[in-house]
Amino acid sequence: MVKSFIAISGYYLLIAWTTTKNNILQVSGFAPSTTSTVLPPRLASSALFSFDGNNKGGNSFSVPDIDFSSIGDSLSNFDVDRVVSNVKGDGEPLGSRGEYYTVAQFVLIFCIVIGGLPYAGPAFQFIGGPGLLLGGLVVTLKSFGDLGSDSLSPYPSPPRGGALKTDGIYEKMRHPMYTGLLMVMAGLSIATNSADRLLLTALLWYLLEVKSDKEEDFLMEEYGQEYIDYKAAVPGKFVPADLLDDMPWNQKE
Repeated sequence: MVKSFIAISGYYLLIAWTTTKNNILQVSGFAPSTTSTVLPPRLASSALFSFDGNNKGGNSFSVPDIDFSSIGDSLSNFDVDRVVSNVKGDGEPLGSRGEYYTVAQFVLIFCIVIGGLPYAGPAFQFIGGPGLLLGGLVVTLKSFGDLGSDSLSPYPSPPRGGALKTDGIYEKMRHPMYTGLLMVMAGLSIATNSADRLLLTALLWYLLEVKSDKEEDFLMEEYGQEYIDYKAAVPGKFVPADLLDDMPWNQKE
């Protein structure tokens, strides 16, 4: 997703740059002979670009012309009532059209516009933050205890002589220790009203997702079918599957 975003952003920046360059050259009396430019090899591999040759600086490609002159006509024919009707829908059940994703989208846009993450007042910061932090500590300690010293390791690869743990809190989720860690970090972020910490917590979540996938590769090599059966019986990685099933977006009519 990140690579796609960077590629698309670069694509439109290049269009803007090429258009500006051509306008300057035309005003100066020099008409550009082509609209081709050069990309580094890594960006050049993107399927967004159409290549017409190579040169020493990288891969040459042609920037397609986009006609922006029709924007005014398009907007003048815009039917606001039709858009309102599309938003209201035709009596579909709430949630059936993916409304939760749209709400999340606009919440994030709102936070970006105001330049921060508004919390529900000092009460939530005082109670919710420490509550999440302490809850995370409890989950972490429970995970330590149920895993045992013979199987505890900071590395994705399981230690020699360890055993696959499938009881206790590991009956509910496969990586509860990471769950506890994320709860602690999120609680600290809220308690200190720090958007930077919350963003770093999101990055930590992504890192733990990648690390846990690698860890599970090692576990399947070590325990084979036993781990495959455990993974099928406990589908929740960081969150119990029962809890996920109760979420509004997973409710089926």
